Amino acid sequence: MFLVAECKTPKLRERLNNKQLYVASEESCLHITKDQWAEVAGLQSNHEEADTRMILHAAHAAEEGYSAVVVTADDTDVFLLCLAFSADISCLLFQNCGTKNHVRYLDITKLCQALGDWEGRGKLRALKLIMRSEHFQ
Repeated sequence: MFLVAECKTPKLRERLNNKQLYVASEESCLHITKDQWAEVAGLQSNHEEADTRMILHAAHAAEEGYSAVVVTADDTDVFLLCLAFSADISCLLFQNCGTKNHVRYLDITKLCQALGDWEGRGKLRALKLIMRSEHFQ
């Protein structure tokens, strides 16, 4: 809560310049700009896992008109959530993963088009298909 309170102060907001910041805390989420802050009703969530909350934020960014969203997480669960919900996110979706010296951007949108509908196949089968695909190596 300390970080959220600090982000609301004019002193720190001034440093944002023309950037926008979204800060999730407990069940609420704040949209903070240089000039103001406000709670975002569409991002209120009781998700305990950050993984699922990232997908909620990606969908919100698409609804706000962004043409592409980059989810940064080197995590298989996040990757599979991106695959599962990409059809519900109305913009290009990428996952930034890798190491400090070797960063990769996985094009989730293109990957879903290549895999087709994998509903009901389970996580393991979808992951094996992806790992065998030369296109995504």
